[in-house]
Amino acid sequence: MTIQFIWCWKLGKIFLELFLASGIEKENISVVTGSTERSQQLEHEYGVQVGKIESPSLVFLWIKPQQLNEVDIWIYDENTLIISPLAGVKSDKFKTNALVCRIMPNILLQYNHGTTLVYKNTESETLNWFLEILTQKGNVVDCKTEDELNRLATISGCGPAYFFAFAEAIKELWGKHGGDIESGQKTLENLLMGSALYITEGKKTFTESISTVASKWGITQKALDTFAEKGLKDIINAWIIEAYNHWNTLSESA
Repeated sequence: MTIQFIWCWKLGKIFLELFLASGIEKENISVVTGSTERSQQLEHEYGVQVGKIESPSLVFLWIKPQQLNEVDIWIYDENTLIISPLAGVKSDKFKTNALVCRIMPNILLQYNHGTTLVYKNTESETLNWFLEILTQKGNVVDCKTEDELNRLATISGCGPAYFFAFAEAIKELWGKHGGDIESGQKTLENLLMGSALYITEGKKTFTESISTVASKWGITQKALDTFAEKGLKDIINAWIIEAYNHWNTLSESA
């Protein structure tokens, strides 16, 4: 098994570490970054090679979508699997005989609680191996179509930022209602982490969890009723639609 990284940003390093942990020898992984300094940093940090591998088993593209035409992917044949996390770039944009699998991971993979969306229209031993080790980083969702991947990515891929934005808004309201910034930050951190544990450790659905916190005529339920009256779900859906439309714009320009 030989693996070629074309660029390697923060998420790319998560996969690089995953491959090394899974038993791939560092001599069988090589990086090309377009920056001598960046390549040397990766070489020093991980002991991997710098440069191009001839006929690699797997190629990981960590470039920007608009850079796709600058990469010589046409040199790869059906013995190579290309893994593409490029936002909005559909499989038919890849002018190559290599096998192509699209993925869309999120940043939470670094804590082994991520979600990776996968669209594949091919099968290979290399792909099966990749998908198997990917489960170590969280859940893997098999998308039936590329449009499904694009739509769901606006939730799973963008999701951490949605939670952060929601938490930031509540933190500001914490201050508006008399709390200080430091205690607000800590309170929201505990709410996020504690709520996640409450659901996972208790093996409850979100609806079941709400029912254990909000009594029928209590103040929490009154706030939840106001969420519904103000159209919280519609507001969130507007975020998703706008993100999806922008995704399609990226796809058209790639």
